[in-house]
Amino acid sequence: MRHLPVVRPDFEALFLSSPNPYLVLTPEFRIAAVNDAYCRATLTERGQIVGRGLFDVFPGNPNDPDASGVDNLRLSLERVLQFRVPDSMGIQKYDIPVPEGDFEERYWSPLNASPCRRGRSQMDHSPGGGCDGTG
Repeated sequence: MRHLPVVRPDFEALFLSSPNPYLVLTPEFRIAAVNDAYCRATLTERGQIVGRGLFDVFPGNPNDPDASGVDNLRLSLERVLQFRVPDSMGIQKYDIPVPEGDFEERYWSPLNASPCRRGRSQMDHSPGGGCDGTG
């Protein structure tokens, strides 16, 4: 039986073209990468958010005194870094800023994945994603 050569997948192309929204964060919660679905879901442009702090791009809604999305997400990401295991948050209300300068109410179901390692001890990037459940 003849074996065909195994072609290494283009993981960047797979990431960028996934229909599910994904982002990659540094250990300092800076946005390292986002895919097209993430940009569509968050009404953002890749060039405007990559390299910036996650909570600078997506601050809490100042018009909602009960907003807890920022605090809940930060705690989840800190758990991921501390315990190096994925953290599923369940449905979260996390309004996003819109180009007109206001906020749009959104509900998300985030899954924050465990960090990737480079070498034996250096923590590198954490992938994450979430489904927009606003409906």
